[in-house]
Amino acid sequence: MTARGTPSRFLTSVLHNGLGRYVQQLQRLSLSLSRDAPSSRGAREFVEQEVANFARRNPGVVIYVNPRPCCVPRVVAEYREQGRAGTGGLTPGVARPTSFPSSDT
Repeated sequence: MTARGTPSRFLTSVLHNGLGRYVQQLQRLSLSLSRDAPSSRGAREFVEQEVANFARRNPGVVIYVNPRPCCVPRVVAEYREQGRAGTGGLTPGVARPTSFPSSDT
């Protein structure tokens, strides 16, 4: 409350990360996996079953699925201002996210 007894406008806008609205930070998700490798089985199941639901829940995220002859599936997330984060493979110094952010708020 301010000195006049009315709530501050700052408190109403503090919950938004943009200028008066929510700005989704996750922009792109790239999934690289092999069609035949046993190590990519879980990634293939995720693509077949969950990617469509994830895309419906997060319409602002572009999802690329790259079938490649690789040994280990790889996920690279590109964020609005922070850059990139990836998981899979042996990439030193890359953050390994444990879950994906969702825009369901």
